[in-house]
Amino acid sequence: MPNLLKLNDYKQQIADLYSRRSLTYDQSDWHLQIAHRLVEYAQLSTGQHILDIATGTAMVAIQAAQVVGAGGEVVNLKNY
Repeated sequence: MPNLLKLNDYKQQIADLYSRRSLTYDQSDWHLQIAHRLVEYAQLSTGQHILDIATGTAMVAIQAAQVVGAGGEVVNLKNY
């Protein structure tokens, strides 16, 4: 991908870092652990209706859906 913006060296290093990470971002064990912890902190329960706003990889929404079950609902705002 060509560099469309003229960035100073520091900003280019940051952009390159994110470009490299984006290839495997959704497969990170760290992200899965953080998503699990966030769902634990939320103290969700069966049957609840959850609104997921900008949590990124949808790992939080998936784990929340497993907790609330078929009687609950998780809406990911990214879908709208």
